[in-house]
Amino acid sequence: MASHEAARRAVGAGYTNVSVMVDGITGWHKAGKPVVAVDGTNGSL
Repeated sequence: MASHEAARRAVGAGYTNVSVMVDGITGWHKAGKPVVAVDGTNGSL
């Protein structure tokens, strides 16, 4: 539910291109989307 609250707050702050990542970062990665580690290298889960 944290992503829903974060999206609500982003919209409230004026952002318009807001999405909820229902499946989280794992779902994002499984969908073939890019993941980059904090150190800038390609991340892997």
